[in-house]
Amino acid sequence: MKTIAALLIAAGMTVSQCALADALQPGKYTGAVTVMGNRNIEQWGMAVQIDSVEQGVARGLATRYRGKCQGDVPVEGKLEGNTLTLRETAKGGRAGDCGFRATLTVDGPKLMGKMGNGDPVELSR
Repeated sequence: MKTIAALLIAAGMTVSQCALADALQPGKYTGAVTVMGNRNIEQWGMAVQIDSVEQGVARGLATRYRGKCQGDVPVEGKLEGNTLTLRETAKGGRAGDCGFRATLTVDGPKLMGKMGNGDPVELSR
């Protein structure tokens, strides 16, 4: 009886890990971050390339197309349910001194949420 219970638990864990992997697909997600300045609101282009999603961990590259942190930053994140929390694995950007943090909701082909500073971001595949 214990063996059957252990097999059912293991099968359930495998199914839930597959569901997480299906929620976030590897590929390039492009869109913009809404930057709120002192006097205006601007949309700055951004992309996140998800290279792999394994056991709830996503790895890839974030690219900002504008601003002082323009350029690439390698990222890694934890996927829990439909929430992806990304952060840099090394500094990046033009000067090599920029980090990256974002909390995103995976909604099919879309990633929506906020950057570490609270600026809203919306990307789609």
